[in-house]
Amino acid sequence: MADRNKTNPRQVALKCLIGMEKGIFLSDAMKEADRTSLRDEDRAFVTRLVKGVTEKRIYLDHVLGIYADIPTERMDKRVLCTLRMGAYQILFMDNIPAYAAIDQSVRLVGAYRGGGFKRFVNAVLRNLERNAKSIPLPDPESEKTGYYSIVYSIPEWIVEVFTERFGEEEALRILRLSQREAPVSFWINRFNEDSYKTEGTDLKEALEKGRCYIQDASSMKAIDRMRLDLEKGREGTLKILDVCASPGGKSLYISNIMKESAEYTLRDISAPKVRRINENIDRLGRRDFMKAEIKDAAVYDPSDMEKYDIVIADVPCSGLGVLSRKPDIKYRVTRDDIEKLVSLQRKIIDVSSRYVRKEGLFIYSTCTLTEEENEGNVRYILKNHPFGLETVEGGGAYGLQILPGEKNDGFFAAKLRKNG
Repeated sequence: MADRNKTNPRQVALKCLIGMEKGIFLSDAMKEADRTSLRDEDRAFVTRLVKGVTEKRIYLDHVLGIYADIPTERMDKRVLCTLRMGAYQILFMDNIPAYAAIDQSVRLVGAYRGGGFKRFVNAVLRNLERNAKSIPLPDPESEKTGYYSIVYSIPEWIVEVFTERFGEEEALRILRLSQREAPVSFWINRFNEDSYKTEGTDLKEALEKGRCYIQDASSMKAIDRMRLDLEKGREGTLKILDVCASPGGKSLYISNIMKESAEYTLRDISAPKVRRINENIDRLGRRDFMKAEIKDAAVYDPSDMEKYDIVIADVPCSGLGVLSRKPDIKYRVTRDDIEKLVSLQRKIIDVSSRYVRKEGLFIYSTCTLTEEENEGNVRYILKNHPFGLETVEGGGAYGLQILPGEKNDGFFAAKLRKNG
């Protein structure tokens, strides 16, 4: 067994950040970190450092670009990630003395690069420490987009999208919220008889025992407002299909509020995604009426034609409504990707909407904030498929857009009824 005291948390953090430079998702990088032999306090330090560097990357690179003599784009990736870690500790972690952050960064770079790199890291971070309270920024009046991009560590194109869509004041509120700790909300599992026995139970234990399920409040709010609990099955028992279901939260929550009996089929495109769905089905005790299977939502299956009372399509999207929860998304998605995503979303719409029976419901949803992926796709459905849009409390002309708030992420949903 590994000696827990020999694992260097900064080395673990660096490995996570290097992995992300190579394309690994933040969530997967953190899972790798969790498998190391770190003490609990060191694991918390790694989580704070990796997530913090990811959230503030644009700001950190702006700062490092000022105090280094070469552009960050030309730096060795290991050296750059080490500098980002050191800069984050100096600027945002008050419990870490600056001298310790600098010393450990120099030691860290010395483990994989020569003396010249050690001197370089030392000089850059010491220069930053001396000037930490007077870092130059673009002019907030004449260079608004650049200023907001650096201050909130958001790519300029996202700043522009939010400003054009919501106005400057609302856009700034969303940008600020993208920097906060992601809110945590959960619901109580009514199928577990021990769910209301809270004495002596912490949240982690309650989750493991299937007494509750963590889900963002905006997703629950949208489902509640659609009043799916009032739907009736054509043949008695409701048949519900969830085509992009992993990890299964929407169908699990719907089953928790449904008054009518229902059978659920949850699908996703890969074995790992379906395995995660099955784990949640079993943990929350839904196996009697819920099944999961591997299936590509964009590939038509004629055996499913008009088979279901309700079809849910929570499609792959740009994820701009969940930036505080998944901060690496903002570096993965580009403006050009939106068009590609809309194309995929419409393939899924074209296929899955055909599975809805006459007078049944099609629920279209995303966790993003772009008009093209949200209202634009609802207009596409209304133009190309035999559906009418149903009113949802708080919704607009083409669906319900929930913006990020102090206690929720951003979410979009539309409720469409198939013509008889």
